[in-house]
Amino acid sequence: MNIFDAGGITTAIAVIATIAIGTGIFALINTIFEIWYLGFGAMVGEWLVCCVVGAFIVNWFSGIILGFFSVLWFLIRVGAVIAAVIFIYQKFKSKKGEGDTKVEEGQ
Repeated sequence: MNIFDAGGITTAIAVIATIAIGTGIFALINTIFEIWYLGFGAMVGEWLVCCVVGAFIVNWFSGIILGFFSVLWFLIRVGAVIAAVIFIYQKFKSKKGEGDTKVEEGQ
């Protein structure tokens, strides 16, 4: 799933994270290679490319995180179904007199 197609607050968070990661990559590359000597156009182009790379990183991490929660949610549902089946089975399996005997007074 593409995190940028989710809509609403999720997409807004993804865009903000993309811009933050892209700007961070831009700052790191600029301090290493000193791109500002090539002019303003090169810096804008570099920042845009860094934001595209940041978008790939955000999309990849969101896929890992959402995939983990998807598997976890599936396992919780399977566990709930198994617990319900075992509960119903125990109700039918128990004998009618077991657990329901009353202690009579004086005996």
